[in-house]
Amino acid sequence: MNTEIKNALIMVREAEKLVDEARQDPDLTEKQRNNLQSIYALLLDIDDQLVLQDLQQGIDKLKQDSNRLATLANKIPQEVERWKKVAEAVHIAAKGVGTLADILAKALSAGLLGTRAEIRTGRSRKGTQRKRC
Repeated sequence: MNTEIKNALIMVREAEKLVDEARQDPDLTEKQRNNLQSIYALLLDIDDQLVLQDLQQGIDKLKQDSNRLATLANKIPQEVERWKKVAEAVHIAAKGVGTLADILAKALSAGLLGTRAEIRTGRSRKGTQRKRC
């Protein structure tokens, strides 16, 4: 796992933790609870994608999920102070995942990540076996 993926995973997991704690609040309205649940489910999906990514198919999905995550984060009521930290963590995760998707897309198009077959089999162009995390 490269540094960019590790960093994105750290940001996503921090956002997961904060959103999970926030959705336990008994004073939430149904709309707030549903919004936080949607964000939490999306963060879990992104977490899975970062860990088990298929680069060629995953890049576009990461970009879509990053945009969707940012949109959902905007729905958190900013006027309520206790949600500010949650919203900021989700925005940071969305930005990190979007940046990662851009980096991966550029690296893939430049041939820096190998071919699709090489990625799936874990073999580089030199025939060496790639370490799995």
